[in-house]
Amino acid sequence: MATHTGTYNFISLTPRERWTPRGGRVSEPRTKMLNTSVASFTASLRSNGYAYEVEPLGESPFSIVTTLAVQEDATETTVLADLWELDGNDLEKSIWELPKVKTEINKTTDLTERSAIRYNIEQFVRGEGTEGATTPANFDPEVYTALLKSLISGVESFPVSTYVLRRTITLPANTALAPAFDYSNQIFTTTTLLNYETTIPANLKNTLPAGYWQKKTPTAAQQSDGRWVYRVEYWWAEEFDEFLYETAL
Repeated sequence: MATHTGTYNFISLTPRERWTPRGGRVSEPRTKMLNTSVASFTASLRSNGYAYEVEPLGESPFSIVTTLAVQEDATETTVLADLWELDGNDLEKSIWELPKVKTEINKTTDLTERSAIRYNIEQFVRGEGTEGATTPANFDPEVYTALLKSLISGVESFPVSTYVLRRTITLPANTALAPAFDYSNQIFTTTTLLNYETTIPANLKNTLPAGYWQKKTPTAAQQSDGRWVYRVEYWWAEEFDEFLYETAL
């Protein structure tokens, strides 16, 4: 049964269902329209990367345009879709990673003295000593007092929202392309990431903040229609520990 959508000129018909070994199972929209509208309608499809079929309805003024979701000539190297997304991710960080706390502690360059500051604070918070009650040298008194109050109140971490850059690639059922596992867990600078992932859209390139991006292990999932979806994420950080991750690429 036909369903009217918008004007009488465009009628949405029951989609055509089909399956191919290369493309898997797909549902292809079918639209009935006046012959005078076919040219502009199909031009829009072409500009958005869709294939289509036009079926004139005899001597009537109408035709049916079927939008082909997956082209029959999909090869082992065909990419059906390659999409990028800039998402967010919430992480819990230790209160010792709070920027103003790190700034004050790092004023003490001697590691033994720096360790003693934290030890005295933690001992004081547990009620096992009094040395932590005195503000250490080079430590801002307001920040120190606020840190003690937070720790005594049971605050040990705080949430931060960071960037996640995600790439999703859709491939036909017969694909020979493998997920890009190279450089998994490696750290990229924003500049080297843009040089490595050359398909990032221009608007996202201009949005990505300076900093560092860790490449997560890619995932590969076969869909119910036989197609494959590969995903890879890059997690952003303002800084990273070179002892843990070595030098950024």
